[in-house]
Amino acid sequence: MIIKKLFGLMSSKSKQETKEETRQRQNNYIKAQHRTWQLAWHDLFNQDPGQASADNAAKDSQIPDDPNCDYRLIFGFCEITKGTRAACLSLLPHGDELTKRFEQFYNTQNTPIPPAKAMDLAGKLTETINNCHINFEADWNNIIIAEMNDKTALDALEIEHDLHELFEGSLLEPHPEEKLEMLAADLFLTEPFYVAAGNYYQAGRWITGLYHEPARDKCLAIVYALWLGGWDLSVGRKGIALIPLR
Repeated sequence: MIIKKLFGLMSSKSKQETKEETRQRQNNYIKAQHRTWQLAWHDLFNQDPGQASADNAAKDSQIPDDPNCDYRLIFGFCEITKGTRAACLSLLPHGDELTKRFEQFYNTQNTPIPPAKAMDLAGKLTETINNCHINFEADWNNIIIAEMNDKTALDALEIEHDLHELFEGSLLEPHPEEKLEMLAADLFLTEPFYVAAGNYYQAGRWITGLYHEPARDKCLAIVYALWLGGWDLSVGRKGIALIPLR
């Protein structure tokens, strides 16, 4: 009996996934989920009344395997009707909230804000960043205005990242299983939202910020508000740079 129990313990342990196996399984899940949403979106696009005049690819053309190369969906998402957009997003986790945030963004005009207000906004990060789990030490209280080509100023701050990059986990570690579907949705929406914002990521990251913990969502909302006001934010070990967008 004891031998059987020991054998059972050894057998169950040997069946446990390695980190590499877990990541591969998770990547396969994400890929399959993307394909499901991709095909469903094409079906909804085909039924959209706006597609007759605003189709970005022939409806009978082969659907690419990689959604990031599916230009009909990427460039056409803003051209379909609001109802079809809502139907597309309803297939994803928290679709109603995604729709609400996207339409709020889509109907908001970028309005420049002065440097002083931009610095006040950036200063709010210090109130929330400590509640986020990031492995990066920075002087969040040292905020400067710098031009993109001002290498001296940026180097002095040891600028390394935009804020979003600080939230990215290790590529070697598995994702939490309970977050996997939301991660898949976040990745799936990256390119359509990037194009919708005129080739900027800030709006899309705020829209999908609802998939993350409240502190991270709030940080992404601050970066989005800065972008609406004409500012980009970069983070270094010795401070934060606010860079005017031209």
